Amino acid sequence: MSVCVSPIKAERARFTLLDICGNLITGEDSAQVTTDSFTEIDVAPNYEDGQQFLQRKANGQPCVNEMEASFLTDADVTVNLCTLDADLIAIVTGGQPIADGDDFSGVVFSDGLLNARFSLEVWQPVAGLGACDPEGQQQFVYWAFPHLFDAKIQNFTFQNDVFEFSFQAKTRAASLLWTIGDPYLADTPAADWEPGSHFGYNVTTVAMPEIQCGAIPVPDDS
Repeated sequence: MSVCVSPIKAERARFTLLDICGNLITGEDSAQVTTDSFTEIDVAPNYEDGQQFLQRKANGQPCVNEMEASFLTDADVTVNLCTLDADLIAIVTGGQPIADGDDFSGVVFSDGLLNARFSLEVWQPVAGLGACDPEGQQQFVYWAFPHLFDAKIQNFTFQNDVFEFSFQAKTRAASLLWTIGDPYLADTPAADWEPGSHFGYNVTTVAMPEIQCGAIPVPDDS
C-alpha cells in the first residue's frame, strides 16, 4: 500500500565528505555538517531527449515518425546559505580552510580542478493528518543525494542587505558503499538502488541528526 504525505518547508540538511569514487569516508579524515542555515535548495533534473527517427515521403507526409524514450542524465543542485560555515564550504568546494588555532575560520578558493565529492540529505516535516504515523511518531520526508560533485560558487553581492553564499553542484550515480542514509531508507538502502540512481526520497520516522556549526567525524561503523 502506498504511503501518501504532504511535505512542507525544509527542516535541515546534512553534507558529508566522500572520496573520489563517491564512497563514504569515515574516521580521522571524515567530515560531516548538519545545518539549517540555508534559505533554499533548488533541484533541477536534466534529461537527454530520446533520438527521433523522422523520414518524409515525397508528398511531405511522414513515412517514419518514431521517438525513443528520454533519460535522466543528472541533476543540478543549488544551495543558498545564509551562514558562512567554513567546514561546510570546504567540504563542498574543496577549498583550502584558513586555520585559526584549532578552528577553521575561513576558506581560500583556488583555480584547481573541482574534485571535491560530497553527499546531501534533506529532511522535510510532513503536514496535515500525515504529520504523525498511526503510532504517534512524527513523520519526515527524507531526501538523499548520495553523490554530488563539481560544486561551483555562484555570484554573490556585497550590499546594504543580508548576505547569501550559494553553490551549484551536479549529481552522479550513487555508490553502493554510501551507507549513512540506511536508517532513513528503510528496507531499500542505496546499496539496493537500481544502477544509475541519482537521488531518492522516503517517508520515515527516524529522528533527524542534530544541528551543529562546523564538521564532526563520521564513525568507522557508519
